[in-house]
Amino acid sequence: MTARTLLIADGFTGADDDWMRRWAGSLPDARLLLPVGFGSMDPESWPGAIGRAGAERPGRVALVARGRACHAAAVVAARQGAGRCGPVAGAMFVAPAPAPRDVGGCLAFLAMPSVVVISCGAQAPGAADMRDFARAIGGASVDGGEIGDAGAGAGLGDWTHGRSVLFWLTETIDEGDAALLASCGLSAGAP
Repeated sequence: MTARTLLIADGFTGADDDWMRRWAGSLPDARLLLPVGFGSMDPESWPGAIGRAGAERPGRVALVARGRACHAAAVVAARQGAGRCGPVAGAMFVAPAPAPRDVGGCLAFLAMPSVVVISCGAQAPGAADMRDFARAIGGASVDGGEIGDAGAGAGLGDWTHGRSVLFWLTETIDEGDAALLASCGLSAGAP
């Protein structure tokens, strides 16, 4: 697996025992990110936070965002991942909330592996908006089941299904990195 920092961007104030905090505490090289400008999810507060987190450790950045954080994270991923020259290598968006006014209309196709976990079922009136988000960024859609907003109240615990989606994303990133190196006549670990 390629050296990578996993940035977990929470769109809620969150409880201490929800899946995002569990992942941040248990996954190697994972870090919980609560950017400056949390209340508005202003994407302008994210590039510096992502850049600093990427500079602290070698390798690429995989983003995981939920709720209100999804739109700002998608904007930053598009900026930093364009042409695979930035540190963002892929992104997982969980139950994206409707776009805030300060970020709405800024979504762009992501030139990187991305997946949107969609909350389905009776408690997911925004599932159509979540599918629209996935189409706008060119991401794969995955049925998350009845996870609501995927917040602490959803009772997801360590969220095994979400970890499976994250594993798929990181494997897809690694395969893309290997293909990119091969196209340059290099291999992983080569100087």
